Amino acid sequence: MKRRRFRVKRKRDIKVKLLIALSLLCALSSAAAVLAERYASDRFGGYVSRDTRYVELAKDMSHIINIHTAGIPLSIETWDGDTVKVSYVSELPVIISEKDEDGYTRETTISQDDGFAVSFFTLELFSYHMKVYLPQDVKYKQINIKSVSGDVVLNAYHLRVAEGVNVTTDSASIEVTRPATPYSVRTNSGNVSLDFDYLVSIMVVNSTQGNITARVPDSMMYNVDLLYLHSRYGDVVVEEKDTSVEENFPWL
Repeated sequence: MKRRRFRVKRKRDIKVKLLIALSLLCALSSAAAVLAERYASDRFGGYVSRDTRYVELAKDMSHIINIHTAGIPLSIETWDGDTVKVSYVSELPVIISEKDEDGYTRETTISQDDGFAVSFFTLELFSYHMKVYLPQDVKYKQINIKSVSGDVVLNAYHLRVAEGVNVTTDSASIEVTRPATPYSVRTNSGNVSLDFDYLVSIMVVNSTQGNITARVPDSMMYNVDLLYLHSRYGDVVVEEKDTSVEENFPWL
């Protein structure tokens, strides 16, 4: 019996020592990360850029909006402001350029992928993101969104685009809610999620390996032929969603 008690006690001692060792290791890792971040910042000039920028859009012109990112998550939605609002946290500043095409159309490019680099010495790596707010009361000719590996989330409520929206990613997932204008969506290995309030425009989605899921109001299933969904190796699912509750139809 004494030997058995001794063994139990010894096992408990070992567990306590392991917990202490793991706690010390976590503390040392955190301290090392902080020092590494400061060292990298001082030596290589690295820093985390935080900013909110605004772009004026002329209401008497038609607008083309290009948004390019590399590896940070991107979210886009409309708002009741009269400017494009761009908020971001990233290692490099966002570049915004504008040019007039023909006196009637202005092209605005919001880019974060030129010279993009990720430093693993920063503790804020997982907070990197970009959020773009597009004015509702503006004439959009075209919106083009490109991302390499950062997920794209687009809330398209009140977004009207004459020639449609193009979304392209490599390995990132794409989520589009409440689209009401023509869309072309293409991804290599990312999943695509679509959620419709109503189905009135063509939606073309092509994926190589990702899964595609579309949620369509049950009252709009007769219009499902507007969806062109294709994945070479992934699953394609079209789901009915119950819209019997009036809150699902905010325009009523």
